[in-house]
Amino acid sequence: MAMQAVNADDECVVTDAELPTRDAGSSSGGDDARSGVERVSDDIEQTRLARRKAAKTLRVKALLVKRRRAERGTDEVWHLAEVAMKEARRRVAAEAVAELDAKRQNRRHGEDGGGVRQAGAARVSLVKHQRGGDQVSRGAERTDVEYMGADDSLPTASMEVNGVQRRVKLDSCARYTIAGTDWMAHGDKVDVTAPVDYGEGIGGFLLDVVGVWRFKLRTGFNECIEVEASVVSGCSDEFLLGVDFMRARGDIMNFDRNEMRY
Repeated sequence: MAMQAVNADDECVVTDAELPTRDAGSSSGGDDARSGVERVSDDIEQTRLARRKAAKTLRVKALLVKRRRAERGTDEVWHLAEVAMKEARRRVAAEAVAELDAKRQNRRHGEDGGGVRQAGAARVSLVKHQRGGDQVSRGAERTDVEYMGADDSLPTASMEVNGVQRRVKLDSCARYTIAGTDWMAHGDKVDVTAPVDYGEGIGGFLLDVVGVWRFKLRTGFNECIEVEASVVSGCSDEFLLGVDFMRARGDIMNFDRNEMRY
């Protein structure tokens, strides 16, 4: 009976010793299972993140394509509008010149019939110039072409008109602002009566006024100003800012510094 009791005690001891080993095995298996689940979860999360990035990339590309199409459409619309505006300005200018020619014809008939010209004239700093013609051969005589231009001593500024830099001169002796016929393509005709019928150049020659045009000029300081000018026939590319422009803005001319402030 004593031996049996000892054996029973030994068995209990052995059994108790085996329990911690079994618990350690169970704990290691649980950790491996948890690690596997975590790895699967990480893989799923990475896959979802990749799908989100891919979807975002596709959305951005689609947005860029849509924006480029819209920009191309806007550019085309802007180009068509610009072409239409140029054509309309060209047509208005042609109609104004044709109307002036008709007035000249009527005026000639009136003068032939003994009528007297009744119209106002404004002095401008325009002079007659002689441009040498092309000589066809050595024996041919060179013919000089006469044209009207502004006095070179006038203060000159470079301004942007329709994206092109053009020269604008300040004529403090001119009562009204005057522009040549080439400028009709850069502005819009205004349905108002011209302040005068003629521009009187230096020397007494007269230039017919075609009409009044409004122009948008951008200065070197990126300032946009609107100017109304009487377009005169016989002068092509000159633009003379007169006293009317300076007075309307309270301009102060500094001849020492070649500046005009308003």
